[in-house]
Amino acid sequence: MSRLPVWFEARGAGPVIIFPCRTRKEHADLAERLADRFRVVRYLPRHVTGIDAPEGDAEDWVTWEEQEDGPAFWGGKPIEDFPVELEVADLHRVADEAGAARFVLAGYSGTAALAAFLAPLTPRAAGLLAGGFPILGSKEYWMGSAEGARLAYLTAGLRALADNAFATALMYRAWHDRDDRPALTALPGPKIVWYGANDGEPGCLLHESRPGIRLARRLRETRAELEACGVTVLELPGLDHLSVQAAPDTVAARLRVLLAGRTW
Repeated sequence: MSRLPVWFEARGAGPVIIFPCRTRKEHADLAERLADRFRVVRYLPRHVTGIDAPEGDAEDWVTWEEQEDGPAFWGGKPIEDFPVELEVADLHRVADEAGAARFVLAGYSGTAALAAFLAPLTPRAAGLLAGGFPILGSKEYWMGSAEGARLAYLTAGLRALADNAFATALMYRAWHDRDDRPALTALPGPKIVWYGANDGEPGCLLHESRPGIRLARRLRETRAELEACGVTVLELPGLDHLSVQAAPDTVAARLRVLLAGRTW
């Protein structure tokens, strides 16, 4: 494996799909089911592992440096804005390692948010596969949610998770006033959004922990806008946020039908 500043894994051959991940296991099952037709790449973005992670084996740096005051990352470097240029540069380096001049970005839930955030920022993105996250619409709820998570993690003494939540809040702040509809419309490759019909509704676990999230409702509210941008919207009946994530066979089967014969 190349000594990139981020961990990555590539499998399969064909048009490239890149999944940012929060752990090395995330999206592994879905990647396995798509790798017979596509080259599927998973990687840990820099804001997951810590800004300015040192070179070396991934096991040596997937951690955070402890700081006494304020959010800070590797080397004690404080940040006030999301490191957009760094994240795009790492994405391009991962794509280069995978042999991809063009790629489709993909993710689910928080990683769908990151994929959708990055897609308009790189001319190398041909499309977007985003599950379980409303990629259009206000980001105010998500900024507040990430900040609330940061405070909860700090209270619990979980500094690494708190710093990651802080970086995520900065991403939503950078995204908040951006109108992605023209860029989304211009993507020439596949554009697919999927979600469970019960996602964030009463009776599901996510509603119990975050009752304001209402993901299915938020996605239905933006469906017309998404379709106007050329996005195919899949609502999966009888499933919620976690059950969709735990159903890679179902998701892969639907994606494979929509991606059949496509290249980029």
